Amino acid sequence: MKKQIAGIALLLAAAACADPSSPSQARSREVPAPVYSHSGGIANDYIVVLNDNVADASSAEREMVAVNFGQLQRSYRSALKGFAATLTPEAVARIAQDARVKYIEQDQVVTAITTQSSATWGIDRIDQRDLPLSTTYTYTPTGAGVTAYIIDTGI
Repeated sequence: MKKQIAGIALLLAAAACADPSSPSQARSREVPAPVYSHSGGIANDYIVVLNDNVADASSAEREMVAVNFGQLQRSYRSALKGFAATLTPEAVARIAQDARVKYIEQDQVVTAITTQSSATWGIDRIDQRDLPLSTTYTYTPTGAGVTAYIIDTGI
């Protein structure tokens, strides 16, 4: 047990003396990254978006989640560089201080609606042939009854 405590103390001392310019070492920022919350947000689930200049996003996300006792849900590398994780509000505040973070957003459930209000004339005519037009466009999310036309110029 004493060896484990001594080992942990040695690791903490080494981390405290580490070069702050090292890429694996997180740097603090003067102003925290923005944190966006939603009234219908999922409690303790957040999407952390990293700055584009973060070279090793995988190690950055593992470090941020582990240090803050969070649970990694998903990694993002295509549309954005970041990750989704389950985190406490205190952990979110600490992560927002990390210079590698662009912003943090609370995760939420999003649904598509099947009726568009104030539809333009051309869109309104697609779902309604009879006049007067209703100024709405309603579609089926399954695609049932949809006819698709492909125009190919041959070029």
